[in-house]
Amino acid sequence: MQAIRTKWLLMLQLSGAAGFGLLLWAVSQSNGEKAVAVWTLDLAVLTLLLGGAAFGSLFGGGHFALRWAQVSASWSYGLAGALSGLIAFLGLGGVRSLELAQEVGTLSLALGLPALFGAVLGIIYHRRAGSDDEDADRPARIEAALARLAPPLAADGVPASATTALPGLIAADGRQYYSGPLRVRTSLLLLFASGAAVGALFALLILVIGFSTNLIIAAERWAGSQGMLLRQGVGISIMLITFLGVTLFLPNVIAHKVAQKFRIVSTGGYCMVGFASCFAIGLLLPPFLFLAPPTAVSMVIYRRWVGLEPEALPPDVHVSDERALVGADHPARRYHKVIRA
Repeated sequence: MQAIRTKWLLMLQLSGAAGFGLLLWAVSQSNGEKAVAVWTLDLAVLTLLLGGAAFGSLFGGGHFALRWAQVSASWSYGLAGALSGLIAFLGLGGVRSLELAQEVGTLSLALGLPALFGAVLGIIYHRRAGSDDEDADRPARIEAALARLAPPLAADGVPASATTALPGLIAADGRQYYSGPLRVRTSLLLLFASGAAVGALFALLILVIGFSTNLIIAAERWAGSQGMLLRQGVGISIMLITFLGVTLFLPNVIAHKVAQKFRIVSTGGYCMVGFASCFAIGLLLPPFLFLAPPTAVSMVIYRRWVGLEPEALPPDVHVSDERALVGADHPARRYHKVIRA
């Protein structure tokens, strides 16, 4: 079993996403106006960096432990991400964060959401990193495999036997290459997570605007305090992530199935299919017209997260009368025997 590849840039990106998510969740768990008011831009940046570093360190350690144990299943990386997200959140807020959550009746959310968020990031890493097989000399290996699998030639230069359809090319070192029809893999979890990622992008924009000093000063005259403005910004951010994750799930599933139907596997193709599918849904349900651009972005993210798989084989045919086993254009399907009554 091949181990999952170590990709530092991808791990850094996911750690940044984890830090941002932990920042949102830490602010949302602040109890009371006075507790929220202490959040400043510097403290938010420091919390984001500490949360990202904590998650990255824990998840990196889990990744190398899984490589050492030769475990490469998707569930194992989801479990490693869940534990990393939960421990990082507890490290930021301490036991006090659980006590505050218990006071307002959100203890299950305080434990469940960081774990769920970390599990999604762990599965994304598993899907994006791939196996520990760089395959840098792929062209040469395919050429060698083709030469080795070529049928012998007869005296007249014609192949001695017809070439049979092979499931793949196997190189001399055992590596296998596949040339059959492909489609994009299906993952309901990542279809939801890609919509939530679009919400996170909007949330990031809102927080950047919310932390702007000039806007805070102008808004304090209306909101009354920086803490109230910050609480509203974080609340809107969490709402956006959840709302778009749920709302875009149906257009994402429909767009993904349409792309599979028409054998579209490119990132640009998924972008256009996502926009067109959500626009078509909007003709029946007008609110979805405004979600066509976010759906297009969501499908791009989804295509980047998941890989390819071979197209499924047609199902077996159950036959009770073997005379029916004739082609679609066979004369027996157009002519009927005449029985004189």
